[in-house]
Amino acid sequence: AYKSKSTLPKTMEEALDRFAACEPVRALLGEDFFQTYLRVKSVELDLFQSVVTSWERDHLLLKV
Repeated sequence: AYKSKSTLPKTMEEALDRFAACEPVRALLGEDFFQTYLRVKSVELDLFQSVVTSWERDHLLLKV
C-alpha cells in the first residue's frame, strides 16, 4: 500500500469520473444504486458550480 503510485482525485469531476469507471464498486453496490448515486452526485456538483461564492464575487467579479 505504501508503494502505490495512485493519488486521490484533485477535483470532484475527477472523483466522479473515477467512480463511474470503477467496476468493482459497481458490482458491489449493484447497478441501480450505482447509477442513482452517480446521478445524484453529478446534479449536486452542477448545482454547486452554478453558485457564485462570496470570494468569487469579492475577488473576481468586482475587481475585473
